[in-house]
Amino acid sequence: MQLRATIKGDQAIIRALQKAPRQTGEEIRRDIDFITTDIANTAKQDHPYIDRTGNLTNSIGIVPAKEVVGGYEGVAQAVMDYAEDVEGGTEHSRAFPFMGPAKEDKYPDSEIERRIATAAMRGLRRAGL
Repeated sequence: MQLRATIKGDQAIIRALQKAPRQTGEEIRRDIDFITTDIANTAKQDHPYIDRTGNLTNSIGIVPAKEVVGGYEGVAQAVMDYAEDVEGGTEHSRAFPFMGPAKEDKYPDSEIERRIATAAMRGLRRAGL
């Protein structure tokens, strides 16, 4: 037994539907890269720690957004091996949070969700829908 679904109709609509995933993905990745870059730049410019060597601040950057199972992912990060100890503190030193506040001050989860939804709509419009 076979079930077959056929879309008949305007070829422009069919082409737009075929382009929609690519256009939407490009817009979402672009917005994620904007957000992560802004977070990284904020963390570099507005941190509470004293960076004697510049190594920690210079290690702050992003991993460009990419498609992952179930969605998209981009990362703002500090890659020095002691970055987590500075961010969260240790038993011997207090915390000097810099990445968390850089995200939360400008991009609470609700703002990220709103921006991604807006990016998805831009992608659908670019596709012609």
